[in-house]
Amino acid sequence: GSIITEALGATYPTVIVYIMDTPRSSNPITFMSNMLYAVSILYKYRLPFIIVLNKTDIIHHRFALEWMNDFELFQSAIEQ
Repeated sequence: GSIITEALGATYPTVIVYIMDTPRSSNPITFMSNMLYAVSILYKYRLPFIIVLNKTDIIHHRFALEWMNDFELFQSAIEQ
């Protein structure tokens, strides 16, 4: 994986897209696990990075944006 991404990143404008399952990520533990995995990919490859929240027709992505912007709100979701 890293050889291919390094070769593509050096040759072409490259962006990594991480697709996150929104319904499963409504659980705060799963959400944090996904975010930590995404950050590890970001730092491993050092390329521009986009996180895509899919299945937003099933559950709205607003909770994820709120958790990313307000740690205390995320913390209270964990405690529930």
